[in-house]
Amino acid sequence: MLKMTVSTQMLLGKLQQIAEDGVDVIDLTFVDHSVDQGICFPAFIQIDSTKADKPIDYGTVDAVGF
Repeated sequence: MLKMTVSTQMLLGKLQQIAEDGVDVIDLTFVDHSVDQGICFPAFIQIDSTKADKPIDYGTVDAVGF
């Protein structure tokens, strides 16, 4: 199991949007940090779902303390 520390405000904002859309189930994809051409990118959680068989991309929540 991967553990990640995220901002409660950022996560709450995403969850409020999801709740407003009436979505009951979401997929959370945990993506590790990376370095590309010397630039460090933080780990993040990708949030996706489907509604009426249409994919919904709720974006990401970056890890904090990286």
